Amino acid sequence: MTGLRVENIIKVLKDNIRLIIISTLTVTLVAAIITFFFISPQYEATTKVFIGKENFKNVSSDYTNEEITLYQRLLKTYSEIFKTKNLMSKAISNVGEDVTVEEAMSKSSAVPISDTQILKLKYVSDSKEESYNMIYGLTEEFMKLSKTLYPNGNVYIIQQPIIPVNPIGPNKVMNILIGLILGLAIGIGIVLFKEFINNVFKSKSEIEETLDIPCLGIIPNIK
Repeated sequence: MTGLRVENIIKVLKDNIRLIIISTLTVTLVAAIITFFFISPQYEATTKVFIGKENFKNVSSDYTNEEITLYQRLLKTYSEIFKTKNLMSKAISNVGEDVTVEEAMSKSSAVPISDTQILKLKYVSDSKEESYNMIYGLTEEFMKLSKTLYPNGNVYIIQQPIIPVNPIGPNKVMNILIGLILGLAIGIGIVLFKEFINNVFKSKSEIEETLDIPCLGIIPNIK
């Protein structure tokens, strides 16, 4: 084949547009089927806790800057407390959910909210009830353990968990869009690869341009 110049590439793609369309539609369809029928919806239940020494409503009047900074730094420690196996085990036992400690560990997280004394606790599951029950149980155990470890600190729930209504994933539109782009890329890749390994000259001009010699004649392709 001739060198893959822009005009050659465009011509090759136009000549194989059917293959590209089939590839794009096929992969997009597969992505849609997997997204809608094989990936379970994921639900996230959350709660927020305030960590400090007094009621969070009086922060401006009762806290010094040094104390606020101290409690903000402690958020990382409290985050690790939330992710302990003993805490997970007690919460599972209390709420009666059929999950292992390892599963609960992988489904839960504690996220410090920047420049605040607030910690956001999360639990993600394909079951609405499990996500709610677990975050409720985990929050209760977290508050008990925090009080034991830090008697002079207090943890206040400022946002109660609720049963989630809408799933947070999968992102169906994004998955289908990725499938479309991937299918298009695969189709173009196949076409260009076939053209790259094709050593057949298709015209007199190709022969003269590639070999830099004059073509004296052409044998017709008789079918």
